[in-house]
Amino acid sequence: MMTHDELDEFDRPSRGARKREAQAAKDLGEALLELSEADLKALDLPERLLDALHHCRGLRKEALRRQRQYIGKLMRQVDTGPIQAAIEAREAARRAQARRFHRMEQWRDRLITEGDTALVSFCDAYPRVNRKRLATLAADARAQRPGASRALFRLVSDTMQTSDTMQTSDSPSPEDQ
Repeated sequence: MMTHDELDEFDRPSRGARKREAQAAKDLGEALLELSEADLKALDLPERLLDALHHCRGLRKEALRRQRQYIGKLMRQVDTGPIQAAIEAREAARRAQARRFHRMEQWRDRLITEGDTALVSFCDAYPRVNRKRLATLAADARAQRPGASRALFRLVSDTMQTSDTMQTSDSPSPEDQ
């Protein structure tokens, strides 16, 4: 029969599990190094961790490696759940913004290459667009007039952002449902 001390030995995490947790904390600390000053302030981090992150900004090579180790040590003392969630939310917002930007580029490219069929499709999708201005800018971009492609992108971008803003303000909030 096992004694009480032997049972306690199996209740704690294994050495490998502790190493994985320490590495995850260190990786999260390194992700914090990539954030801007404003993003760091928004995370409400402990003062010692913020100081260590600020100190790391000017270091090189071996000193940087040691400071990253220290940040990892500090991260093991902090609840990393909210920090991880905030970083993931920021990353998701960045990816969503990149997808919107690519959709805008695709519409601009379609308006230039496909002509009237893309113009009709865009106007159907975004009925508030100034159709005449859109057609003029698309024709100018096809003729490769200087600045026309950029102006077309700006119009497409403004139209899509206005439409996205109106959709979110017109849609009922979850509390209304």
